[in-house]
Amino acid sequence: MQTIGSMMPTGPQDDLVHRGARRQSTRYPVHGEVSVTSPIQAEGFLFNASAGGLRLALDHPVELGAQLELQVRLAGYRSSSERAEVVWTREQPDGWLVGLRFLT
Repeated sequence: MQTIGSMMPTGPQDDLVHRGARRQSTRYPVHGEVSVTSPIQAEGFLFNASAGGLRLALDHPVELGAQLELQVRLAGYRSSSERAEVVWTREQPDGWLVGLRFLT
């Protein structure tokens, strides 16, 4: 089974700066459903992905540095198992936005 990161095109680094750090790869809008299976149970939605990670909305808080195991289901019933580390999180009125970095 392919990982989402391996499906993303590779190319030059983004010219945009995000909170003082250069992005390592281009982000692409990708929509799908996400289930966190370990170390907590949570459900959410995928907003975008790159070769380096994902941006999600979750129904449960996660801690910075947590290593998550995910099941991602994309349109067309494609699915992927991922391991990723939480690099940022932001509470919203209806859940949490989360930035993840893929682990290899």
